Amino acid sequence: MLGYYIDIHNESLASFIEEISAEKTENTQINFENARALGVISYDWERVLQLHSEQPRISGVHVADAMRRDGASAKDMSLRNMFRTFFLPSGAGFIETETLTAYDSVDIIKKAGGVPVIAHPKSIGNNETVVGLINYGAKGIEVYHPSQTREEREKYKQLASEYGIFITGGSDWHGKNSSPETPCIGCAGLDSDNYEILKRRGR
Repeated sequence: MLGYYIDIHNESLASFIEEISAEKTENTQINFENARALGVISYDWERVLQLHSEQPRISGVHVADAMRRDGASAKDMSLRNMFRTFFLPSGAGFIETETLTAYDSVDIIKKAGGVPVIAHPKSIGNNETVVGLINYGAKGIEVYHPSQTREEREKYKQLASEYGIFITGGSDWHGKNSSPETPCIGCAGLDSDNYEILKRRGR
């Protein structure tokens, strides 16, 4: 979920972020230990924490980055494939332990005075869940995303029109850890008309 126009000083939001950060780090450690137990990696969790001590939460990206910085490798696979296999929900070695849901995110974004938007809906996998989030209170949907084809974008545009929600877009740029398919910040985005609609909805 994306949250536009939120009050970043909202106490409920701060508490929520602290909770999900701790949960994400715990989930990452569980999957890290799973990869170790399977003999895919031989690396120390404490070293990951040491190299990323400034981070409020630790994800698989930080594991791969720490290993890369130390010249460590994964057995029979690249670090990118190790990340995809053990640290993405779609990965064959991923163990899901997180309990917070997208519906929780809708609630907390609203409590913080923000506008909840469904991020890259293609990754959700089915329209029923997308529609469920809209009915629950999501006010927009990310139509323009590098992972979504032209046909998929048209489908989500139609969905937005059908349910009266606005559309957003972005490159999903996450700095140096972004995929090669996401070349730079701002490489995918929103046209000016829909941007103005988003601004009006956020006021």
